[in-house]
Amino acid sequence: MATKRQAAPPQQLAELARSIKGGLPRLIVLRGEERWFVEEALKLITAKAQADGLELSRHDASDPEFKGALLMDDLVASPLFATERLVIARNVEDLLKKSGKESSALTRAVSAAVQDKNRGGSVVVTCRKLRADHALCKLAKELKGPVLELRKLWDSPPPW
Repeated sequence: MATKRQAAPPQQLAELARSIKGGLPRLIVLRGEERWFVEEALKLITAKAQADGLELSRHDASDPEFKGALLMDDLVASPLFATERLVIARNVEDLLKKSGKESSALTRAVSAAVQDKNRGGSVVVTCRKLRADHALCKLAKELKGPVLELRKLWDSPPPW
């Protein structure tokens, strides 16, 4: 069975830029190891969030000062200085791993936050490696949000 390969990262970024002109979706998942493309996607998303007046909340699990409790609080609490919040959770692949059949606490918190009809805002999750069948990828697609695969531009050397 042939697998469908996603468009090249530059085309995915162009599509992301077009799709967010009308507003940010509730959940955006950025997967992939090419850091430059992830950074460009985050620039597009944060620029749109700032233009729309959203409060920005950034969390990076690879930062030595990262506190998971603050990330969870930002997912469930109302923003202080704006009506809506953009929560960016970077490098959280380890926090999204299942424990047996049970979804991780972060997966449950993100799912609850984006499915709460009384709250606005958006959540962005970035991971170097995250399976396409992960609950958050499925939920993003269900909510009409993008799931980008920002792979390295050349996975293997060109034939020439």
